[in-house]
Amino acid sequence: MGTGRPLALPTRPNERWSLDFVSDAVADGRRFRVLAVVDDFTRECLCLVTDTSLSGTRLVRELDSLVARRRKPKTIVSDNGTEMTSMAILRWCQQTRVEWHYIAPGKPMQNGFVESFNGSFRDACLNETLFSSLVQARPAITAWKEDYIPSEFAMKWQWKNRPHKARLETKDSPENWGDIGSQVSSEIFTSTVSDTLAQIAIAGASVRLKKIKVLKGIEPATPYQRG
Repeated sequence: MGTGRPLALPTRPNERWSLDFVSDAVADGRRFRVLAVVDDFTRECLCLVTDTSLSGTRLVRELDSLVARRRKPKTIVSDNGTEMTSMAILRWCQQTRVEWHYIAPGKPMQNGFVESFNGSFRDACLNETLFSSLVQARPAITAWKEDYIPSEFAMKWQWKNRPHKARLETKDSPENWGDIGSQVSSEIFTSTVSDTLAQIAIAGASVRLKKIKVLKGIEPATPYQRG
């Protein structure tokens, strides 16, 4: 357990999760909440749990489900909400030996990874859909989670570290994007320089031809050339 102290950036998947709640309402005004859990290294959304009430006991159940699928993290980061500080969570931390880090009150930026995700989730899903009921909201939110694409960094890391048998390396593979980008930039630069030099050579040849014609009296000289 800890509060407010700085945290080092995670260096591998499943090292640290961050979680938070997002609130919204259905068409008739009834409120519901969504539990969002994010892997701070890969930026993946690990789960979005939608319900009218999410107690500390329910939070423990959802965490147990995640741990069964992914193994437990070293650290979890959250605010000081009542669900996060409940006896159910305290017992869970003791039993699993997962370190729970509480951010300082009124400092949501200390939980920046999940806060950033929440912004994307609200803009791209909640603000775009008026749910008629919780029954409609749950599958729609789950479908959005499945389609959610984390950062390019996370995509490249996941591709690079996928099982060896699943690899099919091509020049379009995400792990080669950097090389391809450098190659394309080099090709563009080379092409641009070549085109520029060609244009200079053509312009120079045109000037020399003009000068020869003037010297031979084929064309009159311009005022600039007379000077």
